[in-house]
Amino acid sequence: MLMPLALLMAGSVLSMRIDSPQQNVLVGEPVRISVVWKAHQALRANLTYACPELVASVGSGKGWRQFQLPCWLDEAVAPDSLRSGEERRTEIVLIRGKYADDGDSVVFPAAGEHRLRLTYRASATAAPVESNVLSFNVASPEGED
Repeated sequence: MLMPLALLMAGSVLSMRIDSPQQNVLVGEPVRISVVWKAHQALRANLTYACPELVASVGSGKGWRQFQLPCWLDEAVAPDSLRSGEERRTEIVLIRGKYADDGDSVVFPAAGEHRLRLTYRASATAAPVESNVLSFNVASPEGED
């Protein structure tokens, strides 16, 4: 039986794991994120348009700040159906977005140690699905950088 995504319960039907080939980046540098979605039960849903449902949270020692991804993401960000136990990898590149308290910005606007996680919420009433946390060392550009 395929379960509609709106009935998701965090961790029971869908999980999300992220990784990145980049651990050291420059302020303002785009960051590639691989997202591995795994179904714990068969599901069918429209996960391909994941804005504003997919949100990045960035931590830099002062708590977490939500980084809203741009709504022009037109490539498939997540699979539209998965069999029970199936995993599917998708790729996103974080270039620009919006912090609620700063407006338009890049994902890492300042040098330092930063953490990043993604949260997916299929609807306002669905339980969120959170990824693992990645760590990044962000440096200020120097010279010709």
